[in-house]
Amino acid sequence: MKDIVSLIKWIANRPFYLKKEIVGFYEKLIYQKQSRFLLHNWNAHRCPYQAVLFYSFIGRVGFALKEVIALFSGGKIFQKSIKLDGFDMIETKTKTQGSHDKLWPRSIFVDEESVKIEDAYFKKIENSLKLARVHYHDNLDKTEDWDVVSEKFQTLLFDEKGVLQREALINFRANHSFENIIADTFKQVDTTERYMAAYLKAIDVVCEYHRSAKVVKKEILASLSESYAGGSTCVHYRGLRLSEKLFFYAVATQDIVEYVTFSQERRSVVLDIGTGYGALPAILKNYHDNACYILVDLPEVIAFASYYIKALYPDKKIALLEDVGKDLEDFDTLVQVYDFILLPAKAIEEIPAQSVDLVINTASLGFLSQEYLDYFLTHIDRVLKVDGYFYSINKTETCQWGIGMYEWKFKGRYLTLLLEYNNRFSYPQWLGKKIDK
Repeated sequence: MKDIVSLIKWIANRPFYLKKEIVGFYEKLIYQKQSRFLLHNWNAHRCPYQAVLFYSFIGRVGFALKEVIALFSGGKIFQKSIKLDGFDMIETKTKTQGSHDKLWPRSIFVDEESVKIEDAYFKKIENSLKLARVHYHDNLDKTEDWDVVSEKFQTLLFDEKGVLQREALINFRANHSFENIIADTFKQVDTTERYMAAYLKAIDVVCEYHRSAKVVKKEILASLSESYAGGSTCVHYRGLRLSEKLFFYAVATQDIVEYVTFSQERRSVVLDIGTGYGALPAILKNYHDNACYILVDLPEVIAFASYYIKALYPDKKIALLEDVGKDLEDFDTLVQVYDFILLPAKAIEEIPAQSVDLVINTASLGFLSQEYLDYFLTHIDRVLKVDGYFYSINKTETCQWGIGMYEWKFKGRYLTLLLEYNNRFSYPQWLGKKIDK
């Protein structure tokens, strides 16, 4: 009789266990694999932590439909989960309170307080730019586009009297000034268009955020955020500021964090060629703090990077050309003292041989002339240590804008450690280790 009772209880519990399977099937439909968690066998309790739940294709379709309905119903049917810089009042909660839909502990990449930069630092930016023009005059054959870019940046930076415009640095990403000059195709919030159009584009950005979780770990995606530095306008979602460019850097961050081994005994040196305004080194500094990051680019572009890095890291030691001098004398001491060193591209000639642990280039070497490309490939091999790394995301085909990677004449021998096509451009993400001199 007791066995019969046990059997009846066991059968009676089956619907509760079936609930677990039904919920599990539903989660397989709307969530990606890394966002599925072990369900409680009795009540099928689901993960409430929305910040690490990323939608599958079906989930993204459902999310987009919900947001469109919320938009057109004015929030009467569904509540909107997206806010836009320049249109919405962005709520800022205290840093001591967590919630299901925002990463907790709070992401270190989310900055709310503006940093006041001293006049002396702006003067240093101006002086370093003038020094770069005097000591690093570039007579190599650049592509026509890069000459145009350089002229546009000079126009943005200086007034008719040649005086540096600080506001141009402080708000260099406002209204996409920086991105427009380099013909950046990454989507951001355009405050000049209608709210409806901007919100519909924002839905696409958030869907791309979820889609990126197919190749980027949830921990990286849930913590990365665009900075306010430079006055960028972004999509607010789950307590983060999102842009398509951020997802591109998330891919590169994951590649480098997972595949590059930094020494624990000594300070590593990372060289980012064509750094832009320094977004990727700024991210990597949080993952590998015991490294000196050397950022090189056009002198005018380095001016923007100088402001951006200072705004994010006001307490780090940052060296500009005025600080280090023309010849980078006592290089070993410089990389021990400074966290960031920002230099014009031609200063790569002064970096000692076999002194760099990692060289990074994302989407710029492939847009140079043959002469300029060979120049950098030669110096990359020269400055990179044996067993050092070269990370590249660049186009493969040669066109009117530059030389594709298939035609690069590598100066050293590299063992391929990583080859993926997971970034927005479908350029190869390649990581090579230098195996000899």
